[in-house]
Amino acid sequence: MIELKMMTGKAALRLAKEESGLTQGEIADRLGVSHAVTKRYFNINDAYMPSLEMIPRLCVALGNDILVRWLEARLQGGEKFSREEIEDEMVRAANAFEELRALVNGEGASPSVRDM
Repeated sequence: MIELKMMTGKAALRLAKEESGLTQGEIADRLGVSHAVTKRYFNINDAYMPSLEMIPRLCVALGNDILVRWLEARLQGGEKFSREEIEDEMVRAANAFEELRALVNGEGASPSVRDM
């Protein structure tokens, strides 16, 4: 079994991509982002990483939950975040999950948690 908490974010992204069998272009198309964005995600020499709100969308696009399990492993491993950082990321993640739910259910855009 792979030790996810010891992986870098780029390594976890590359593992999730390998498991999916998709190309960077296919991933970009599924996410609705430019191919340049996904190229940066997977470029080991580029520090650019997807936002926390993009993680659920990536998991759906890739058809696996490796990135969520990586985040969970990092948090359980003692990764330090301020309360404000956690709250901000939770709001963004809640918005992303709501948008994803609406997309999966074929619904129109719904108001975000931040708008409520």
